[in-house]
Amino acid sequence: MNQLVLQQAVDATIKGSMHFGEIVQIFIREGVEYYHVDYISKKFSFYDALGSVLQISFSIENLSFVSLDFSITDLKNAIFDSQHHEQSFSDFSVRAVKAGVQSYYVFLVGARVLYIGRKGDQHVEYFP
Repeated sequence: MNQLVLQQAVDATIKGSMHFGEIVQIFIREGVEYYHVDYISKKFSFYDALGSVLQISFSIENLSFVSLDFSITDLKNAIFDSQHHEQSFSDFSVRAVKAGVQSYYVFLVGARVLYIGRKGDQHVEYFP
């Protein structure tokens, strides 16, 4: 995994300057097997099949503290808008933390996302 390439992809994700599908293709080309987005520490952590880990910090304007209550309905609405209305990552993130998402794992090989709340609540979303 090339840290500079992944940093550029994270920057494009935050700015909304590249389509999410293109960003995922970059992650795959760089050997990312899965990644973790942590809204508490504000870091992306990228993992490859060999056990390497790269962490990249991020900043999102208007990102509030993660709600204690986990709202599946609000989360699913935010996911739907990202999938069908090309909502930006930043807008999704603001909505996700309000819905109680503290972090999530994107399993590129497994084609699913695991969202996690502060009390251990979970929701699995399969790639469309």
